[in-house]
Amino acid sequence: MARDKALDTNPQFLSVDLARQLLPGTFEHALNHLLDHEVDLAHCDARFKNDATGAPAYPPALLRKVVRFAYSQGIVRSRAIERVCHAHVTFMALCSMTAPHFTTIAHFVSARRDDIAPVFAAVLAVGDGQGLIGRAMFAIDGVKLPSNASKHRSGTRAGFTQRAEQLEAAAKMATDKGVIQGYTGVAAVDAKHQIIVDAQAHGTGAVKKTLPVFAPSDFTYDADARTCICPAGKSLNRRGARNITNGYVGEHFQGAKRDCAPCALREQDGRRFATVEPVFANVRYNKRLDRFSRRGRTKVNGQWRLFCLVHPIEKRTHAGYAA
Repeated sequence: MARDKALDTNPQFLSVDLARQLLPGTFEHALNHLLDHEVDLAHCDARFKNDATGAPAYPPALLRKVVRFAYSQGIVRSRAIERVCHAHVTFMALCSMTAPHFTTIAHFVSARRDDIAPVFAAVLAVGDGQGLIGRAMFAIDGVKLPSNASKHRSGTRAGFTQRAEQLEAAAKMATDKGVIQGYTGVAAVDAKHQIIVDAQAHGTGAVKKTLPVFAPSDFTYDADARTCICPAGKSLNRRGARNITNGYVGEHFQGAKRDCAPCALREQDGRRFATVEPVFANVRYNKRLDRFSRRGRTKVNGQWRLFCLVHPIEKRTHAGYAA
């Protein structure tokens, strides 16, 4: 019987060069290079007044590197991010062995939403310089995600009206799986290489899961003749009788199959779907954002934009940025 070497899996003291853990061609290397050399974060220091007294602050880039890399790995919770900063060598390299406390991470995600815009702009500028943004077609769509907003809150009857208004503001949205407490994450995506150029989270169900390609103003409706012309110039067939909903009179029109099947405008919807859906799939399943961990539209909007920023940085990495 063959004899194998004994493997020692006990803890070891190793000499590690942290800088060499960020390998060229990886997301973490591109992220580190971007925040150290491409984005001016000097404005982030303006809120601190600890020049002479007070505790030292984390360098502006440190938390931004740690949180964005964590999101790229599907790590969302602040406590989990703190743990990997103590145990994962790549996180150790990004934070220079200065692991932030989970409360600091949570506060950063909730309060530093205004700092996202300069980073977004820098990422887009780099991508534009690499020729990754086509500017020919942008697809806009939204995805509904649950949040940490509670469905029920205890209290007195006097506060019922206020709570009802707050629940309405927190996006009690109907989906194909029922009603959820959550928000709609919307992204504008350039069609050439699926680069997210803008992202917002909305606290109402106004944005559908699949946004229409055409607005009502693109159709020509004649109320007297009760006819409707589609954007392609085809007459639509009226279906059923008029209906009244909340005081508004409505009618249902449908295009004929012989007109809609060969219509060239159908390609626009197909291109939109093929452009934006892979982006949502990456954010939701690869990055594991199956729900927002923040509360309130403003904080959720910041978290959504942080996640959406990970996607274009990955695109930069695949294109050889900072390799």
